[in-house]
Amino acid sequence: MNIVTYILSWLSYKLNQKPQNGITKLMDFYNKHMETSEEYKKNIENDTEYKTYIALIDKNKGLMDIDISVMSKFYNLFNNLCKMYNELQTANNNAQEYLKYVNNFADEYKNIFNENFNDTNDNLFKQVLSVVSNDYNYIKSTLNVESMDGSSSGTSTSNSEPEVSYSETTLSSSLIIKKLILIPSIIF
Repeated sequence: MNIVTYILSWLSYKLNQKPQNGITKLMDFYNKHMETSEEYKKNIENDTEYKTYIALIDKNKGLMDIDISVMSKFYNLFNNLCKMYNELQTANNNAQEYLKYVNNFADEYKNIFNENFNDTNDNLFKQVLSVVSNDYNYIKSTLNVESMDGSSSGTSTSNSEPEVSYSETTLSSSLIIKKLILIPSIIF
């Protein structure tokens, strides 16, 4: 899981809701509000790889070249993934509730996959789609739900439409995912 991709899509979603003058890409926001802020220089507890939030963000700085309006579209995908994880914890074997999120995810993924983003760096777009696809496939492998075929693997150039299918059977409690995607409380 690439938590920074989730954070950046959430931030893009929020910035897209309340546009700011002169900020069209996350890099604009980063340069204006994050790079010199003391808040982002605070130590991250229990993280051995990154000492500060700014170090974590800097590692993924390339993602900040995607237009905010484009990156914000990924928020719905990530939100559906989180709901899928959470629903497994509370569904009590109610496959219909879970499948509602699978279907929402499939619809959102297809929309983004098929949308033409003329001003978007194709490699960055594929990188974000790859994160989405990998996390979806993690859920799929845990639940034995069939995967998206023809999705972007980061290098795929296929124009085929992704396919998401699922089983109508009741979910076994032994298949409940043990790890939730958590967005750090600092961004809420």
